[in-house]
Amino acid sequence: MAKTRWNEYPKIKPKVDGFYICTVHYEEKNDIDYLYYFADADLWVDLKLRYVFNTYQVFRSVKGLVGQEVLEQVNGRNIWVKDNVIAFKNRPKIYK
Repeated sequence: MAKTRWNEYPKIKPKVDGFYICTVHYEEKNDIDYLYYFADADLWVDLKLRYVFNTYQVFRSVKGLVGQEVLEQVNGRNIWVKDNVIAFKNRPKIYK
């Protein structure tokens, strides 16, 4: 069985649009996520999160001027566009 290897990003970039398994760096740890890559824009996108932010208004609770909790709308683009991808590889073949 052929193994797919990790490709260091941005040293190596995918040639075509599509879903890839990605290693993403979050603060002090790395995690794995399925992200969609747009080759023309050189852009990694979490399509699940983009769908949520395009479909719903998302709010978070923050402290107001006098200390009370208020809701603030969240700008989703900085959440669903991923600029912290450090490696990627092709998705595995589906078992038949």
